[in-house]
Amino acid sequence: MEASGRGYVLVIGTTSRPDAVDGGLRRAGRFDCEISLGIPDEQARQKILETVCKLPLDDSVNMKTVARLTPGYVGADLNALVREAAKCAINRIFDTIVNHNSSKRQMTNEEIKEELAKVLSWLEADDDPRVLKELGGFVVAMSDFERALENVQPSAKREGFATVPDVSWQDIGALSDIRQELEWNILFPVKRPEDFALLGISAKPQGILLCGPPGCGKTLLAKAVANETGINFISVKGPELLNMVSY
Repeated sequence: MEASGRGYVLVIGTTSRPDAVDGGLRRAGRFDCEISLGIPDEQARQKILETVCKLPLDDSVNMKTVARLTPGYVGADLNALVREAAKCAINRIFDTIVNHNSSKRQMTNEEIKEELAKVLSWLEADDDPRVLKELGGFVVAMSDFERALENVQPSAKREGFATVPDVSWQDIGALSDIRQELEWNILFPVKRPEDFALLGISAKPQGILLCGPPGCGKTLLAKAVANETGINFISVKGPELLNMVSY
């Protein structure tokens, strides 16, 4: 759009529901350029975590492992996870201090709650987590991230989409030959892409159609593969899939 006598004005809009935007705004000359930002993969999540996490970290923290444990998390979810891990670290350190001081003087529950509330309110009030460096001996450990994962859910899960299921190979009996096929076609390309690259083989997972009578374990196998690879899992029936397609 051209502003009268003032050059040009660039307008950038954002939405999580592009289909709800009026069609007139999506015509040529208006918002005719659309860029889709998908859910980050494991490598992208690791880079996001390394960028947003400015906290002092313990040697036990491995951002690659944290990224592996956060499928379905977007940037805002990862930022919330970092802040939750900081809160868990505050609780852990505060408990250590209280236990250390308890041998010298017995603190009342009211005193403990009051001091903890002060620290947590300070943490929540400041947008920059680097302020926590002012706390002596403060470091975030891997155990803090593990506790934070129990409290922070990905946006996709809150909106009703399934993420990584909790089914593993131990929940499946027999079907060893089918499991081997799934491992070579899906699991290994995802978990060991460097080995495939050395052999000059494409590490892109292949699409697989599991067929068989009801109750033979098709969905269970798919869930186990999704769990082993950390891939998001969405169970959709045939009629539901047709309804999801827009013509």
